[in-house]
Amino acid sequence: MKRGQAVVTDLFIAIAVFIVLVTITTVIWDLYTIRLKMRQEYEDMIVKNLQISDQLVKNPGVPNDWEYVIQQNPDYVDVLGLAFDDRILSSQKVEMFRTNMTNQKVKDILKIGLYNYYFVIKEQNGTPILAKGNNPIGSFNTVNLARLVRYKDRTRIMEFALWK
Repeated sequence: MKRGQAVVTDLFIAIAVFIVLVTITTVIWDLYTIRLKMRQEYEDMIVKNLQISDQLVKNPGVPNDWEYVIQQNPDYVDVLGLAFDDRILSSQKVEMFRTNMTNQKVKDILKIGLYNYYFVIKEQNGTPILAKGNNPIGSFNTVNLARLVRYKDRTRIMEFALWK
């Protein structure tokens, strides 16, 4: 009779230990899954931001003269580019981008989906000259890239940030 009670007690202890171990394993698995998704999203933002920054500062866009036609047809721009030469920004393109394109239109052209963006051109001392988009102040998940560019015959810093 006493042996049977000991076996039942051992069985309950073994089941309790098993349940605790399965629970701990499940929680750790979920934690690593969440971390992996966050890292993948961050790396995706880095790649997108590299592509967008290069696109903006290295090519004029498609079509090349989109800044002249955008007022009549905002859907005219297929690829957004702000340069007339590698890392030399066109004042007309930057001004049309800043004033005549809605944030949603920019997001659609750049194919950034659910991300927000912030575009700024600064003096070399950090003083902003112009900006477009929503500033990511206080945002947890932000990727910010800076490029040296020529803008209005001076070396400036162009920053483009993607954030969520």
